[in-house]
Amino acid sequence: MNNVTLMGRVGQDPELIYSKSGVAVCRFSLATNRYASGEAITDWHNVVCFNKTAEVAGNYVKKGEQVCIEGCVTYDKYDANGQTKVKTKILANRLHLISGQKTSEHNNVGPQKQTPIPINIDLNDIEDGLPF
Repeated sequence: MNNVTLMGRVGQDPELIYSKSGVAVCRFSLATNRYASGEAITDWHNVVCFNKTAEVAGNYVKKGEQVCIEGCVTYDKYDANGQTKVKTKILANRLHLISGQKTSEHNNVGPQKQTPIPINIDLNDIEDGLPF
């Protein structure tokens, strides 16, 4: 089983593009913390999402915001200067918006005031074979 759930802060504004066939693709980095010997260690993850998840990420997520993603781990192999390199990616199929930026503008410390994001979803537009 290849499932991963990560919660962290977005490292840069997500990059939303559309493929030639019209598929939405969004990429961003995600910082997570783990602890070893009482010290926090930050890990950076390359996240890719597609379709509606990509559009939500590209339109509503900004650098510094906290998100939770669910998906799977994939590996891309490529050649660099005669050496085989491996790049780890997280293919996110679910995205949960947790909070705003870590610090607000004008040097005020603390979370920004949350503004609800209206997301209107017509269940007739969903093409993933829901059983109901």
